[in-house]
Formats: sequence, structure tokens, C-alpha cells
Amino acid sequence: MMKLQRKLNHSIYNASRFVVKPNNHTKYHNHHEIEVFITISGEGLIKIDGNDVSLKSGVIIELEPLKTHIIFNTSDKNDLIICSFWWNDNDHFHNSIKNKFLELTEIGQHDDVHFILPSFTTPNGNLHVGHIAGPLLAADILKRNYNLNKFNAYLLTGTIGHQTQVQIEADKLGKTFLETALFYSEKIRQSMEYINIQPDCFITLENKDNLIMVSNLFIDRLLK
Repeated sequence: MMKLQRKLNHSIYNASRFVVKPNNHTKYHNHHEIEVFITISGEGLIKIDGNDVSLKSGVIIELEPLKTHIIFNTSDKNDLIICSFWWNDNDHFHNSIKNKFLELTEIGQHDDVHFILPSFTTPNGNLHVGHIAGPLLAADILKRNYNLNKFNAYLLTGTIGHQTQVQIEADKLGKTFLETALFYSEKIRQSMEYINIQPDCFITLENKDNLIMVSNLFIDRLLK
């Protein structure tokens, strides 16, 4: 195996050998590479997107990109020994993404709920091009794409006021920390509205219900 690994060091292919102990299993994996498993010895099963496939010596499994998989050793005493080979194929990966998306959209209204949370903006000034071109525009496009294809998707964002920069700006303006945070939070919300980015939830320091909920949660944990 060491000779094989040395030969693969400068190629597009990767290889490894791993052991699953009796009555044990690997972690769930899902990745962009194509992967091939060759069962060397032992018995078990691999679960691929919820479907079980038996493993024994000589069984070879090829996995397409984005296939969720986990391997179980079903033996009480023998190790399950497997060789793994994987490589990256960008064209194949992009086709897998397209096929996966088409498969889900054919179902219609997909059951999963997608919460999109771009970075919260620090309210020490208004939005700038970096905020818009970075997290906010990407998140808005993603939400629109989900909704267009009948997925449940929600855009959650706001401002994160507990930052030193807010106090520095407050000192310059002669305002309190909270006044400054709320002033720029409203400016940021309005700017998002001007460019037609419409979050389903915009959170600021003034969300008293959220403060009460979090406070009660911590108090409850402390009392326990």
C-alpha cells in the first residue's frame, strides 16, 4: 500500500486503506470527489443515500459526487478492511449538482427548510459595496433561486451591535452605544430595501422579545 501511495503522490488520484472495527461504523461522508471502495476482507454494509449495499471481500463500490454514505462492520469479531480511491472531476461534479437539483425540483415543494444567514453587519456605519457585493447579494440571489424552484427558503440577517467599533463611532457622534447601534441598523435596513434585498427577518439590539427569550433560557439553565 505504501508503494501505491508513493506512486499516487504526484497524480490526480488519492488512495488510503482503513479498518472498521467489529460492530462499529465510519462517520457520514458527502463530498465532491468520485470515490471507489474495494473491500479487502471482512463483511459489512454501506448505506448510500439511505440504500443498503452488502460488503464482502472483492466487492467494489463506486460513489458519485454528493452521495451521502456511511460504512458499517456487521461482524462481531472480524475487522472490515477497505481500500479507498478518490479523485476530482469538475465536469462530473457540476453534472452531479445539476442532476441532484433537478431530482429535487421534480418533487415540487421540497420538504426541507433552508435558512440563509449571511454575516450580520456591524452598525457603526451604513452599508458599503463590500457588504452588498459580498454576503448580502449572494444570500439574496440564493433565496430567490430557492423560491423560484419551490423550495422553502428564508433570509435571516440583521446587525450585530456588540462590537468595539460601535462604541468608537458612538463616542464620535456623542451618542450612547444603543442609540448609535439602532441609528445605523435602521440605515442598513433602509439601504437593503433600496436595492430590493428583502430579508424575512432583520434582527437588531432592539428586539426585546429575543432578549427576554435568551435571558430566560440562561436563567433556566442556571437554575437547573
